[in-house]
Amino acid sequence: MDTIGTSENSTASTVPASSSALNGPSSVTMGDLDRQIEVLMRCECISEQEVKALCAKAREILVQEGNVQVVDSPVTICGDIHGQFYDLMELFRVGGEVPDTNYLFLGDFVD
Repeated sequence: MDTIGTSENSTASTVPASSSALNGPSSVTMGDLDRQIEVLMRCECISEQEVKALCAKAREILVQEGNVQVVDSPVTICGDIHGQFYDLMELFRVGGEVPDTNYLFLGDFVD
């Protein structure tokens, strides 16, 4: 049986790895998620397969959200430029011109 290891500083016991996490994101149940969150909150490890399943499930959920935009990779992620045009031009100079480079801007667009 696969188990989820514990960190050296943890006193909690190991937890069996969920077999459903290995079957893909649609098979992850709320019980699996709750157990994995509990394990992670104790700073213990979960299996690589469970991490992949969690990421796939998170993506599955977030893509359904109205405020989530699909962005082609690779993408350059930029913080808030506070509406500074010259900062924007410098980002394009360093990172590459549009449309040759994909950009994702976070924060305010105009202050």
